[in-house]
Amino acid sequence: LAVENRSDTACAIQADASESIGCAYSCGDAFRIARIPPGTRQVIMAVAYSPGELFTRASILPQAAPLELAPPAEEDLANTVHMSLPLLPEAWRRGGPPPPDPAILRRAQDEAA
Repeated sequence: LAVENRSDTACAIQADASESIGCAYSCGDAFRIARIPPGTRQVIMAVAYSPGELFTRASILPQAAPLELAPPAEEDLANTVHMSLPLLPEAWRRGGPPPPDPAILRRAQDEAA
C-alpha cells in the first residue's frame, strides 16, 4: 500500500491488515498509522506470504486517520522502504514512461555477452 500526499499539510493514513493470514509485514505488524509529510509519497505497508504456510490470505484496509494519532516523523525509517520520497514530477504523470537510460542498456548488453 503506497500513498501520495499532494497537499500542503501533513496527513495520516491507517493501514489494517489484521484479517490477513499467513503473512509477513514490512512494518513488522499488521496495523500501522503513518504520518505522510506534505508533497511526498510513501509505502505504508507491504504484505508478503510467509513461506511454508498452508493457508494464506492478504488484505489491507486503508483509511484516513486523525493526524494526532500518527507518530511524529520517524527518522529511523530514513533508509527503509517506508521512507518518504518527493512526489514525481508532474510531467512524468501525464506522459509515457521515461526513456531508458543508455548506460544501463549498455551495461545489460555487456553482461549478457
